[in-house]
Amino acid sequence: MSAMREDWQVLLSLFPAGWAELGRSTGAVTRLRGFDSLNDLFRTLLLHVGCGWSLRETAVQAKLAGIADVSDVTLLNRLRQSEEWLRQLCQQLWKENGVSLEPALKGQPVRLVDATVVKEPGKTGGQWRIHYSIRLPSLECDHFDLTPVKGKNTGERLGRFGLQAGELVLADAGYSNPPGVAAVVGHGADVCVRLNRQSLPLWDEKGRPFVSGGGGRGHFGGPVGATPLIAGGGEWRNGCRPEPSQQAEVFVMSFLRHGQIYQSDVA
Repeated sequence: MSAMREDWQVLLSLFPAGWAELGRSTGAVTRLRGFDSLNDLFRTLLLHVGCGWSLRETAVQAKLAGIADVSDVTLLNRLRQSEEWLRQLCQQLWKENGVSLEPALKGQPVRLVDATVVKEPGKTGGQWRIHYSIRLPSLECDHFDLTPVKGKNTGERLGRFGLQAGELVLADAGYSNPPGVAAVVGHGADVCVRLNRQSLPLWDEKGRPFVSGGGGRGHFGGPVGATPLIAGGGEWRNGCRPEPSQQAEVFVMSFLRHGQIYQSDVA
């Protein structure tokens, strides 16, 4: 057995035992034109999503490896047909590794939002930004938007997503700003965002700026727990809070890690 074949068998052993039957039951496989087996189709799809290759490059590499002889258009169609198959495989991998999100979520709708920059092939290929959100625990993508990387309304902002009352939005530091927090809260939703102290100013209930130490460590002058704060885009003036449209009640959570107090940035 060649090293490449042996490596594939090792990787395949990490997937749920019923991965092939799941491919058939979800409609990913109606016919195997261009592929000798479901195994070869699965392997080619993983080359594309795992290696970050374009569809055309994946088709070339699969042919060179003797796995499949298909065009990039055929591979695109196969990928579209396999969406439910791959999603359910991810869910089963969670369960097999003891991960169950339902008890922690307690029925609250949860959405993960993010953005990434992709580049067209070639030396002169342009760049584009993909904005997307995924639901937990279903892993269903419920928002996808493609914009240029520069210009109006092309940056990372929470307001571009179709926010719903009662849901929890999880986002990275790129979304840590007053307009984003205000957009979520204004729709009656909750937001948990990694804190960027430069773009999201915080005050305590008396209007004093919230100051924490370097390296992500926060000093709260009390027991480990939640500290109520105010996030806003305006400044405190004459002892008055920022305008309601510019501020929201937030909590910054502190917890112990390796004997140090860290902040968990929950808004």
